[in-house]
Amino acid sequence: MVLRTLRRLLLAAVAAVVCLASGAAVVTWLALQEPGFYAELRTAQPSPDQSDAVVREITQMKADFVHWRDRSHARRPTPAPNAPAAVPADGRSYDAESDTIVLRITEQQLNGILASDAFKLSGDLSNPRVRLKGGRIELGAELSTPHARCIVSAGLKPSLTDTGALRLDIESIRVGRVTIPFRWLLARLPQAIVLSGRDAEIDLTPPTPHIQFKSLSRGVKAPTVQSVTCDEGMIVVELATPVQSRS
Repeated sequence: MVLRTLRRLLLAAVAAVVCLASGAAVVTWLALQEPGFYAELRTAQPSPDQSDAVVREITQMKADFVHWRDRSHARRPTPAPNAPAAVPADGRSYDAESDTIVLRITEQQLNGILASDAFKLSGDLSNPRVRLKGGRIELGAELSTPHARCIVSAGLKPSLTDTGALRLDIESIRVGRVTIPFRWLLARLPQAIVLSGRDAEIDLTPPTPHIQFKSLSRGVKAPTVQSVTCDEGMIVVELATPVQSRS
């Protein structure tokens, strides 16, 4: 009776070890596989000529944005305290609320920029790719170490803050095809993680860890983000010149 019980316990222990080893092997295999979106984009690597063309398109888009920003700032009146708004010589007052610009950036343009010489990652990360689909941004890059190579990726959802700053909510983190329970992990950290730089801030405070961009919210010429949408293969951002209030 005792031997039979010990035999059953030994068999159960062996079965548990086999299950754990098999599960670990499956998870490891999945972690080393490329996510579907990344594998698809990697096979569609843009040529150097295509990347150069995209850089020129983005450069022109930036020039158009700067021209609109400077023109809007020059046209925007600066009223004195308690003084009526100035009326231009043509009799038409400047309507800042309707002075907007819409920037449309395609997935192809983003990946062309990421593949160009103008954008190079440092360290162990390389070959970034981005997919725009279903209101989300899938961003992935290759992580190479002496022991393994895998693709790390994040699912980001664009949104706006109350002050009109662009924000990307971090909805998921994956290694290969394995989703990491990072929100569960963040909730158990002893303190919140907030990394702030000149142009952006990474706030990993639960329940909504996010990346917030600062570059559009600084300076007297800085526009505000009116709306941001992420459709199939394109992200659309509408910017407006700030309405300057009277003192």
